[in-house]
Amino acid sequence: MVGIDNESYPPLYWKTAAGRWVGWEMDMLHAVCARIKLRCIEKEFAWDGLIPALESKQIDLIWGSLSITEDRAKVIDFTHFYYDTPIIIIGPRDEPLHVRCEALGTLGGYAIGAEAGSTLARFLLINAPKTVNVKTYDTMDNVLADLAIGRLDFALEGGSTLAMFLNSNPEFEPKSTCPADPSFGAGIGGGLRKQDRELNARLSAAILGLSADGSWDAITARYPQISRFLIKP
Repeated sequence: MVGIDNESYPPLYWKTAAGRWVGWEMDMLHAVCARIKLRCIEKEFAWDGLIPALESKQIDLIWGSLSITEDRAKVIDFTHFYYDTPIIIIGPRDEPLHVRCEALGTLGGYAIGAEAGSTLARFLLINAPKTVNVKTYDTMDNVLADLAIGRLDFALEGGSTLAMFLNSNPEFEPKSTCPADPSFGAGIGGGLRKQDRELNARLSAAILGLSADGSWDAITARYPQISRFLIKP
């Protein structure tokens, strides 16, 4: 049983009208499972319920843009990362302010948003000075809704999550690509219980196999709207 976030983030993953989960992440999941001859069935949870569901054995794997971080690795194990993505700040195309992740003080008087509970919200709350209005939201959709109507000046998130918004809203653009930071994690991986080492080894080998034989590239080519934001293992 595979736990996934119950929020839709197309084209990474989304729920169709028929109730089926589809998208790049789902294609990659099923390719990994097929490679090791596992039948993987998705089960939806609220984002903050995924790790508790894994620990209570309601699911055996978390799959869905879960960043590999030191804090999470104290509680669960991760497969080899199956993709990485640049962390970017986006804002209005006509905003002339020079924005840099490593100099958040330049955003004094501006509002920047991120999804509550994410590694990026934590990064802002720790690193942004008090002159910056950091806003956190229950979903990324609500971050982008406020950005679109001007309640936010900027948003911070992985490029893969922001790709569809940028494609549909040409009046917004990436303002800065953030340099690597330990708080951003070491890519995106599947989450497992620490005792499930054999399953972890099989899944990780499958991920690396898909990368090596061209399957990862073939799946990614189906989603040109995000391919520029996906870094393969």
